[in-house]
This record gives sequence, structure tokens and C-alpha cells, in this order.
Amino acid sequence: MLSVRPLSAYARTTNPTWIKPGGLRAKKHLGEVIQKKLGLLAKYYQEAYSSRRRDGIGEVFIGQEDARFFQARRKEHLIFTSPPYCNRLDYQTLYGPEHYFLSHVGYDLAGDTLIGTNVVKQYEEFQDDLDFVRTRSGILAQFLDGVRRRQIQNERRSDYYVKYFTRYFVSLFRAWTNMLRNLRNEGTLAVVVQNNMHRGLLIELGKILEEFLIGEECEVRFVSEWERNQQGLQHVSRKHRLVSPKQLERILVATR
Repeated sequence: MLSVRPLSAYARTTNPTWIKPGGLRAKKHLGEVIQKKLGLLAKYYQEAYSSRRRDGIGEVFIGQEDARFFQARRKEHLIFTSPPYCNRLDYQTLYGPEHYFLSHVGYDLAGDTLIGTNVVKQYEEFQDDLDFVRTRSGILAQFLDGVRRRQIQNERRSDYYVKYFTRYFVSLFRAWTNMLRNLRNEGTLAVVVQNNMHRGLLIELGKILEEFLIGEECEVRFVSEWERNQQGLQHVSRKHRLVSPKQLERILVATR
């Protein structure tokens, strides 16, 4: 699994705002890639864990679960997570090599179940989900209104962008609600979030999450923040390419 990603490639297209899946590249021999990755893993293990005693490490569980419905074996003290970027990246294609690998070892992932999927066809729950997310964050409601106004101004008949963002946030809200269910009393939910842009509109993911968690009766604070290159820089329209190359990334901590 560690060796799959280096074999995939992406390329620029004639449209400077798009990137295109480039399939597999054969510049390196598979054995060389595997050896290098296993060597890096061994080095990381030696630096991070070799000096630690084995007793008291505790139980480790690795599994494939749906974050919206997963139930932990016991209530947890800490959940640390980071959601997919809110920029219409096609994760089914982006991680195609990994999905292909997983499908051959018993784990098959349906693209329309991924948080962040850009599949919105046959989205029958759209209106109910839209009404729901609008009540959970005023900042998100304003953003969705802005997206819809842009569609009307551009004479678009499709509600694709509103549907995409609605599906993204309703999935995210359900996942966070379920994470809170899996926390102990006075447990901590820590989330790394990054702002993003959609056609010149700022998506303040940190503030949206803050509003949502306050509505879930959590105490919320930001403990750290920094700027980093925007992951969606290639996923903006031609008319709105002059966006800030850096966006704010923050660690949000919520306790109940």
C-alpha cells in the first residue's frame, strides 16, 4: 500500500485551472519503489518508536469504517482528524491506484459515499440537506447563497455547485456528530481545517466548524494556526484565478 502512490501521476491540461489524472508512470522499477518506501518506514519506526517500551502501548485497531456511523468499542479520550479539502477534488480518481489496490484485498469503496465526492446525480435528499446545513451555520448559509447567486448570474440552470457543497457539509456534520458520540465525558475532538476558495468566494471551514460545534454544546477554541499553499489552487475558474496562493490552516479543539 505504501508503494502505490509514487506510481501515479497527474498532468496539467490546456485549461490552466484543471489537472488531469495521468495514470501510472513506469519511470521507476516497482522493486525500487517498494524498497525505498519500506526503508523510509523502517527509518521512521526507529526514530519514533524503537526507544519506547513495549508494555503500556495499548490496543491498536485498524479498520475501514464510515465516519458518520462508526461506533468505537469504548468511549475515547481524544479524536484527532482532518476532513477532505472542500475544493471539488475527485477523490475517487485522485486515489485511484490506492482504491484499485484495496479492491483486490477485500476493501471496495464506492465513490459517492466518500466525504468530498463530486458526484451529485440522483441526489434526492438535496433540499432537505440544504435546509439542514443552513440552520447549523450562518457563515455556511451566506456562502451557499453566494454560490447560488453566482450560478444565476452566469445563467447556469444546474445547481451543481450548491449540491456539491451541500453534500460535502451534510456529510461532514454527520461525521462530526458521530465523533462526539464516541467521546467520553470531557473528551476532546481536535480537527485540522484549512480555508479554501470557490470562484473568489472564501470558504471559512474553521469558522463553519466552530459554529456547528457550539450548536452541539461544545466549548471551542483554536490552539494553533499557520498559512500554507492552497490545495485547491488549480480548481478555480478562469475568471477567478487571482486568488491568494496561501490559505489559513488551523487546529480547532472542542470539548463537551
